Amino acid sequence: HRESVQSLCNMAGFGMEMVNQIKANGLCSIPVNRDSGVEELINKAVRKLIALIPDLAERTEHIILAHSLPVLSENDTSVLKDSIDGLHMEEIPRIELSGMPCTILHMAIQMGRALLNDQRDDKGVLIIGEDQALSPEDRIFFGSTMGDAAVAGFLNGATDKNIILSSITETEVIACDGELSQTEEIKKFREMNPLNIRHAVQTALAEAALDISEIKYIV
Repeated sequence: HRESVQSLCNMAGFGMEMVNQIKANGLCSIPVNRDSGVEELINKAVRKLIALIPDLAERTEHIILAHSLPVLSENDTSVLKDSIDGLHMEEIPRIELSGMPCTILHMAIQMGRALLNDQRDDKGVLIIGEDQALSPEDRIFFGSTMGDAAVAGFLNGATDKNIILSSITETEVIACDGELSQTEEIKKFREMNPLNIRHAVQTALAEAALDISEIKYIV
């Protein structure tokens, strides 16, 4: 189900100023999962990966779940444990990461690379990224809005395609309460954020021995 930005802002109590700001950033609607829990979203993503890698369970040595929202589910249960139920992965060590909203998936990849410890066999790390907001208010922040999604990928040291050449994650806490931070803290964050992103791009390129002119896409 797709929900319009207009509808989301109305439900969250925002006016047309926020609607226009989000639309100016390129968003008109987002996916909202109303038909199932977060566990089913994750399960579907992992099953799609198993269709591509049938022996995924045997090859996986660690599972990392990364999410940006502090609360994943209204149910007081282990989301990851319930998500992989029936996939023959119950005994695999699991790690859940949060607390770094827009960079959390990058941190999961960086941790996965560290867990691989330079091994070059077919074993690896299952990385899952997932977020599902519990209310319209949780979706809207800093002039943007977040939809519901789950993604799964397999990281190992023996692949000959889709190679990660570098992965840079640096942390500097400026506005620690997000949109509830003091006005001056938010202003400083917005001033510093483009510079920090630029520095991360430059560092990643240098580590990968690439020039920006060699890059086709930036996401």
